[in-house]
Amino acid sequence: MNAKGDADVTCIRPAEQFDNVTLITKAKVERLLTSDSGREVTAVVAEIDGEMCRFSGDIVVVACEVFMSMAHHSVDWWLTAEDLPDPNNRVTLTKDGSIQLSYTPNNTAAYDRLLHRWSDVLKSIECGEQILPCSFYFKKKLPLQGVAHQCGTCCFGDDPKTSVLDLNCRTHDIDNLYVVDGSFFRSSAAVNPTLTIIANALRVGDHLIDRMK
Repeated sequence: MNAKGDADVTCIRPAEQFDNVTLITKAKVERLLTSDSGREVTAVVAEIDGEMCRFSGDIVVVACEVFMSMAHHSVDWWLTAEDLPDPNNRVTLTKDGSIQLSYTPNNTAAYDRLLHRWSDVLKSIECGEQILPCSFYFKKKLPLQGVAHQCGTCCFGDDPKTSVLDLNCRTHDIDNLYVVDGSFFRSSAAVNPTLTIIANALRVGDHLIDRMK
């Protein structure tokens, strides 16, 4: 789906478009061989599928990732803050029928406060102090491709001017059309809304049973 927002998208795929670039995966570089003088690298020795291979070039660049040991002694924390309702953040269809997501981040100050507050908590209990200083934290936000739990596209309410559905999730304009997915939410309070969606669907189901009597 080309949905990853890291080096796979920003670096690797664009580079592969050139004929003079070859990408070899699952290759473990074992060592660099040098000339007799030790002043230049003559070959790169790598293990590929159990076979030792050598590569050479005029210039050799080492760009390794020296955090594997750290990762084995780390704990990941997932912090979630909610995007506040914004009419400009919406899902629409283009003229050719493609799905278009319009999104501008908001509520970022609250997220930053949450991030700093949790970092302070970890520091106060000396979490990881034996391995690395407590001030050493990696932070990364999910990219737009990681959007989930979209709410509010058909929000419910009493006023047809400000809502698509009534309180029973029936559309204001069409008498026999109900919407019971996550779009009826005004917001999801930064938590997974699945159980609430299920509960609401059961509620609307009871309403429909009463209506059909």
